[in-house]
Amino acid sequence: MASKFFIRTSGENEELADAEIRAVLESEEIQYKIQKKLPQVTLLSSVQRSLKIISQKCSLTKEGGLLLFVCEAKPKEISEKVMDINRSCLGSTQDTFSVRVRRIQGSSKEIQTEVLEEQIGRLILQKRPDLKVELAKPERQFVGLLTGEEMVFGLKRIEVRTRDFTSRRPRSKPFFHPSSMSPVLARTMVNLSRCKEGKLLLDPFCGTGGILVEAGLTGRRVLGSDVKMEMVSGTLQNLIHCGISPEGLTVSEISHLPFVEVDSIATDAPYGKLSTTLGVQPESVIRRFLNSAAKIIPKGRYVCLGSRIKIDHKDMAREAGFKIVENLQVREHRSLTRVISVLRRE
Repeated sequence: MASKFFIRTSGENEELADAEIRAVLESEEIQYKIQKKLPQVTLLSSVQRSLKIISQKCSLTKEGGLLLFVCEAKPKEISEKVMDINRSCLGSTQDTFSVRVRRIQGSSKEIQTEVLEEQIGRLILQKRPDLKVELAKPERQFVGLLTGEEMVFGLKRIEVRTRDFTSRRPRSKPFFHPSSMSPVLARTMVNLSRCKEGKLLLDPFCGTGGILVEAGLTGRRVLGSDVKMEMVSGTLQNLIHCGISPEGLTVSEISHLPFVEVDSIATDAPYGKLSTTLGVQPESVIRRFLNSAAKIIPKGRYVCLGSRIKIDHKDMAREAGFKIVENLQVREHRSLTRVISVLRRE
């Protein structure tokens, strides 16, 4: 039976965060429907376990939970909606609770969040005087999100801990290279490849192993290759450091991958500056990659390709047997934008 949920995403890249949520649910074959999109907030209907899957896998999600109401961000209307909440949704006898209101992207500046928190708390106690306020470690945490012109209110069920990603930043691992990808983006790319838990993911430009680390930590089996022995050795060091045993690592040129079949591919193509192309034009590297990937990816499966060069590879993809599902841009700094392409084998 479907329930309604709210998901608050990070403000780094909303388009990428929404794509990640969709990809994670689709990879686990969970039915869902996006009900509404607000700044940094997605409202969806799905089964209960969807929240657990999102919290375990998504990197650009901050928190989420059971949606109780959405209304115009006006104190009078918010109060009326709180009083309309079913008593059973507020908790059991003697439960402790807290109320936290977050302002997203400067929304509803005329509303004082602390005042609104107290107001909602009083109304909840009016409906359920058997409950107790506890700010430190409440059994139930109600979250209000002022976003756009609206107020989203719900019961928090999940939270993604950003410190877990911080602990795996590139310089914290045994092997580092300037081309290393952040663990947050690496996890997102793994998710966009729609690799189901327990299935085999390949990174044929594995570099320092960032993508393979994030795939392994979320229950995918991992396989990697790179044209440079130094990178393959470094990837192995980083995988061992993170407690991951790869299915295999090889030194391989992209045109001659020694693999028969994999379930998904997530990779960041070299572009000739921080990551070498060994003198080959970056466009040619991508063409060779797509042709090789087509030989080992089953029809209907996905590739997530990162590229830091400005080319239109739609024709390349079509010629190799892929359809571009979406192109997403990630600005890294003033002179560098990474394009994340999701491709499906046709």
